[in-house]
Amino acid sequence: MRATTVLLVSLVALASGCGPDCYSSCEKIFGDAADECDIQIPGKEGESGRQEMISQCVAHCESAMGNNGDIGDYTPNERASGDDDIALENEKQAALWMDCVSETSCDNLNKNYCAPVKNYP
Repeated sequence: MRATTVLLVSLVALASGCGPDCYSSCEKIFGDAADECDIQIPGKEGESGRQEMISQCVAHCESAMGNNGDIGDYTPNERASGDDDIALENEKQAALWMDCVSETSCDNLNKNYCAPVKNYP
């Protein structure tokens, strides 16, 4: 039920011409359509793995959207090291992350810009 609600809200936002949202950002990262990056995560291959990563990504983003807070030291436009355990903690960080994903090439997303891209604590 929650996944259906997320999908419906995302479709309404896309249809209304709004900026990026959690679903469109996660779909860009993990989706396999023409304008999407199809980033692969070991152990999460195939359609079921792709859908699992999209769901985890959306849940992580929406969880952050439910919290007020400051940007703090979150800097999505810098490349994160592979060992960084970066989490979106609040709505301001999530908004920056969504803008970063929207504006960043698939090649750079795969190089760990706009973290978190490949891991969701």
